[in-house]
Amino acid sequence: MTISTACASRSLRFKVVAKFGDKEIGGGTADRPGYQSMLEAARAGKFDILVVEDISRLWRARAEYGPRSAELEDLKINMLTAVGDDTRRGGWGNMVALQVAMAEQARREASYRTRRGLDGLARAGKNAGGKAYGYVSIDKVRTIEPKQAKVVLQIYKWRAAGWSAQRIARQLNADGIPSPGSSWQRKDTGQHRKTTKGWRPSAIAGDPARGIGILNNPLYKGQLVWGRSKWTRSAANSNDRTVEKVDTSQWVVHEV
Repeated sequence: MTISTACASRSLRFKVVAKFGDKEIGGGTADRPGYQSMLEAARAGKFDILVVEDISRLWRARAEYGPRSAELEDLKINMLTAVGDDTRRGGWGNMVALQVAMAEQARREASYRTRRGLDGLARAGKNAGGKAYGYVSIDKVRTIEPKQAKVVLQIYKWRAAGWSAQRIARQLNADGIPSPGSSWQRKDTGQHRKTTKGWRPSAIAGDPARGIGILNNPLYKGQLVWGRSKWTRSAANSNDRTVEKVDTSQWVVHEV
């Protein structure tokens, strides 16, 4: 998204006083530095015309569009888009509201198509995303990584000998074995973030109900399972996601 307070067109004769932008951040969330800076400048009376490429670059969530468009209107700030929207004209509200709703729906459709595509990969027995220690993806097919596979085998041997997940994690760290997340380039800093600071018992034991953790991942007994959970983005803030379990009848399971 790129927004500015003026247009380059000579016919409009606007004076550019500031520019704001948020690269690679969707309009489904208000948690955008450039967007928030624009609102602060608007409240400070720094400009009176806001030019944006398209409404979807500004808002993709009706929950944010409603209060913020009303606030800009109260601040006597007009908005123009490169595709012809102009709040200086009468009757602009219905059209802009419709475009925001369409942009929000397009975001949801993109999410649906992505999941549908991953479902197709899973049904074809290919890697539909996600990492599993001991494997690498080659042409979307999970392939055994020999060095890590030896570690997986050792973990199962220790467990068979009665070792706890805590003891296994301590031994792996003592042996200097890189943890699963040590080479992953994770950007998530929220509650679902992955650690890169050595092995933890949770990486070993995981959760039997969710099929995670080396000792509970069905992939290690030859079953490729996809679709056990579904993530849904919040309508108010696309950065917020909730996860729900999917009924086992809808799982995609392949014997590999």
